[in-house]
This record gives sequence, structure tokens and C-alpha cells, in this order.
Amino acid sequence: MKIGSPGSWDKYLEAWSSCMRDTYWFTETRFFDYGREEATDELRGDWGAGDSVFLMAHDGESVAGCLGVKVRGRSGAVRRWEPAVPDRFKAAGVGEMLLGEAERRARDAGADTLSTTLRYPFSMDKPWLGGLYESMGFKDVHPGIQLLAGLEARSPEPSKGYDVVPCGSFSLGQLTEFTLRAFASTPEDQVIHGDNAPVSQPGAIRRAIEHQMSGGMGASPPELNMVAVAGGEPAGFIRGIVVEDGYRPRYGLLAILGVFPEHRRRGVGYSLTLELMRRFRGLGLEYAFVGTPWNDYEAQRIYMRAGFRPVHRISFYRKRLA
Repeated sequence: MKIGSPGSWDKYLEAWSSCMRDTYWFTETRFFDYGREEATDELRGDWGAGDSVFLMAHDGESVAGCLGVKVRGRSGAVRRWEPAVPDRFKAAGVGEMLLGEAERRARDAGADTLSTTLRYPFSMDKPWLGGLYESMGFKDVHPGIQLLAGLEARSPEPSKGYDVVPCGSFSLGQLTEFTLRAFASTPEDQVIHGDNAPVSQPGAIRRAIEHQMSGGMGASPPELNMVAVAGGEPAGFIRGIVVEDGYRPRYGLLAILGVFPEHRRRGVGYSLTLELMRRFRGLGLEYAFVGTPWNDYEAQRIYMRAGFRPVHRISFYRKRLA
């Protein structure tokens, strides 16, 4: 088996398409999942970029696998659902060879970490790729689930004594402190969220808020960013985004929901979720999407009570390169 770089875009696209054909989403259009057109457009955008590396494995007669890696600064990222290896070659160590070569090239380019994201249907067993990453020393640093809701007309329940005010009524420093209170103030919270910097480390929290509020993740009008207030004091918050990507219906993304420990199990999170869904509906959206850590059972309970249903499992794999 030999590993090398492709000679041309057309040659690589043909090889990559052949290697991807056994992937469950590549030949079948799936609602709110990956699709062939989206993946091909993304590949075309990466092709020729100075920070991208493309590899092909060949057994002398046919292509046995493909892998693309993007290196930006000290971080390398493996493209989604890659290494792409046809079923008949998976037991031959092709995936291991491609990942090993990707690690070497990422190190040579200055990267000290290599990461990838694996998302698959909630009802599916962990794919072959998950076992491959783990066997190569990757750690699943943020396992989670993603949930989807149809925004059919519904009347939110009473707010149970909580008023809702815009996030814009508070400073960036206050919003940062709210996030720490909601995600990092109890031992239980730290078990779930402690290694997730955007909700547990002040600097990363500030950057995440600024990125979202400035439209870095999609349109985020002020009415989608709310704080619940009880007795004149903040009790929790929620922020939303309108996503338009051209591959699925325009939808609302529940970016973050946080409730302070002393106000939990009093309906704050549920009321905020319903209110955000109502506002999504008012913007003409038909669907809402949210992600949560696999072990944040309280958040999952709130979302499913509000009408969300699990659709995907998701793993964020990362490996430090020696």
C-alpha cells in the first residue's frame, strides 16, 4: 500500500467519491444531516488552499482511501467522515496509515493538535471511524447529542413569575459572570462542563459571546438573546441564532441555555426555551436545533419537554501531537 498526494482536482474528486460511497449519508439525502452536495462543495473550497493537505492510499490497482487535513496555526483538522475508506479495505490498516501520515504532515506544518468531529444518527451504533480514532490515540473530549424540534404553533406556559429582558441590558462582563454561574459553580456542573472552555473559562466565554453576538455564527437579532429576571435579580439566560447554510431549511439554533443553581427546577429553563421557540416561529422558522453534552440530563429533559427529539450523536475527537 502506498500513500501519496493526488495529481489533480478531477483525479482526487473521483477517488474521494469512490471511497465515500459506503458512507451512510453520501448517496441518500437525509433531513438535517450531512449530504453529498454539501461535502463536495466543502471539499472544493478546501482544494488548493495553502493550509490544506490531501492524501490518497493506493494498492497498485485501485484507490484504497482518501484523507484531507487543514492546518491553521498550531491546530490541524481532519475533514468530516475521513479517512474515507471503502469497506473492503477497512481491515487492511488503510485508515491507520492515512491518519499516521496526516499526523506527520500536520506536525511538519507546525500543528501540535489534530482534531475531527464525528456526527451520526442517534439510533446508529458508533461507526468504524470512532473506533479508528480511538485506536490511534484520539480522545473524545466533548461527546454530546443534538436535538431537533418542529416549530408548530404552541402557546408557552406562564413564566411562573420570571420577567424576560434583553441580554443587551447587561455588560459583557456581567454576561460572562452569568455563564460561569450557570455552568461552573457546582461540582456537578464542573463534571459536565469543566473541560469546555467557552462555558468554563472567562476569556473563552467572552470571546464566544462576542463571536455569537457579532453574527459570527449566523444572524443573532437582539430579541433572540434574553435574560430571565426574578425579584429584580437574574436567574438564567438563553441566546439564539438564525442559520442559513443553503443545504437545509433556514432554522433556529439554540446557542446556549443557562440557569443559576438556586433557580433550577423552577421552570426557568423550560420557559426560556419555549419563549425562544416562539420568537423563532415569529421570524418564519419551521425548525429549531440544539446540542448538549451527553451527560447533561437536566438540559435534555428541558429540551424534550419543550418538543425537541434526539437526532444525532456527536463526538469531538482530539489528539496532541508529540
